[in-house]
Amino acid sequence: MTFLVTRWVRVRDDRLLLGVGLVTAVALQIKFMIVFFLAGLVVGVLLAGPRALLRRPLLYAGAAVAVLAWLPGLWWQARHGWPQLEMGRIIAAGGSDGGRLGFLPWQLIDMGILTAPIWIVGLVRLWRGPWRLFVWAYAFLLLVFLITGGKHYYTMGAYPALWAAGAQVVERWRLRPVIFGIAALTTIGLLLPVYPLRVLHATPEAAISYDVRETVGWPELTAAVAKIYRPGYVILAGNYGVAGAIDRYGAAYGLPRAYSGHNGL
Repeated sequence: MTFLVTRWVRVRDDRLLLGVGLVTAVALQIKFMIVFFLAGLVVGVLLAGPRALLRRPLLYAGAAVAVLAWLPGLWWQARHGWPQLEMGRIIAAGGSDGGRLGFLPWQLIDMGILTAPIWIVGLVRLWRGPWRLFVWAYAFLLLVFLITGGKHYYTMGAYPALWAAGAQVVERWRLRPVIFGIAALTTIGLLLPVYPLRVLHATPEAAISYDVRETVGWPELTAAVAKIYRPGYVILAGNYGVAGAIDRYGAAYGLPRAYSGHNGL
């Protein structure tokens, strides 16, 4: 979507706006979050232009396609008491990763502290050019999810424009190889499964990532469930991590798929 809008600003080919509608239609089949990014883009266009975009008929044709694709999902939500909104309230109340206090620091962690200069430079460069609308869209997402208590990674869709704009500047820096090299090693050390299980508990990755710790012991957990399982039993897991373990390894023991009342599962 970022690419299509950026391209339209450059060449003013209205078929690209129809493409935005088609991309939105597909995205809505996966997650409703794309609506917030769209709202941010509209805010950006209204505040920074080019406002001519809002006068293009193919923009509204694309919007009609997106709305038609969204209607079945909205209908299901309405018939079931809007569980998406309930899930949002649960997430906001949960306060994981520091909640609202941790929201802004996690922007740096998610994007890589050492590589933060790239997208920060991109933010400045976009502000000074014809794509200022992406800066406003980014600010809109930060504000909305900070106020509503959304997850820190909900803003990720706004970063490609910032990275692309910053990359053209940073590629001229002499220290670029050093920055990228250190950033790559840091990323590997904090995010990738490179540690033996016997030492994982003492690593920085385990310290910052609950999800990494949650995945340890899945085969053993599944084997323990298999020992007490009897035909006809229903397996009810306390969270989707446990259910995921059983679904991943349970077939070898003849276990059925697990149920859980946790989140979307």
